Amino acid sequence: MKKLFILVILLLVVTGCNAKYNLTFEDGVFSENIVINEEKTVNSDAMFGIMKLKDNPKLAEIDEYNSYDYEFSSDAKNNILTLNFKYDEVPLDKSLVYQNCFRYKNFIDGSNYYYVKLEGDMSCEYLTNATITFKTDKKVFMENADEKDEQKGIYKWNNFKGGTIYFQVSKDITIKQAEDSMKRKELIPWYVKVILAVVTLGVVFIFFNKIKKEQM
Repeated sequence: MKKLFILVILLLVVTGCNAKYNLTFEDGVFSENIVINEEKTVNSDAMFGIMKLKDNPKLAEIDEYNSYDYEFSSDAKNNILTLNFKYDEVPLDKSLVYQNCFRYKNFIDGSNYYYVKLEGDMSCEYLTNATITFKTDKKVFMENADEKDEQKGIYKWNNFKGGTIYFQVSKDITIKQAEDSMKRKELIPWYVKVILAVVTLGVVFIFFNKIKKEQM
């Protein structure tokens, strides 16, 4: 299977690792960033675990035309693999994480929103648990994040191993536009709201009274 996510088939058995999966939706475009840290051990060398991608770039293919950009680095304790892809001409559901890491998935490209739902255990070899972060400059209508900062558009699922992740994000309404709209509503004085409510009730009362008379 020519998928990125078989590249560390032995990784979790022999070494420790942690992963961060970052999904961004800004300026109308989705992009992915994946960082995998593989702990160095006496058994690891340049061709072990995540380093296998150096030998076989096809593992990073999304399709025959598109691949993740990737780079390797290391520190005193870890080999580090970083992968990036921008979905400007490719739909998000082509993501290898979306395709391979969850048993059930749902991606809806609505008229004015995107909806993503992922369910089940994380089951791809390289990501069996991860810190998952969604960042956006658009209004999020619904989500089930463990942590969130709505003003900054950051939603996080910590040490996610399985379960359900979902969010619905606007294609057009920015966080600032949503906040400005809320402020305008809050600027209406309470007594104006009361007057509007009384007028509305009065109109409804007159309307039903008129219907009653016409039926008599």
